[in-house]
Amino acid sequence: MVGVAENTGAANGEPRNDVSSWRACVDLCAEDSRCKAIDWDYQATVKCWFHSGEVLQWKQASGVNHYIIVDRCPSRKSRLYH
Repeated sequence: MVGVAENTGAANGEPRNDVSSWRACVDLCAEDSRCKAIDWDYQATVKCWFHSGEVLQWKQASGVNHYIIVDRCPSRKSRLYH
């Protein structure tokens, strides 16, 4: 299950230059047991960013959506649906 925080980005993501679609970014994250979340940046050259650790710093970012794999981050689920 994936949850989303729209117009929100997180610090310290790992850029994935090899990914060109949102679906591929989500699927690759789901396949990687270390990946807990992604940022998808609609406006940047590098669109897919993986997050493998606890996200401690969120920021408002127009054109960026932060998606989490809810099953891997149950403590963050409530933050996405407020």
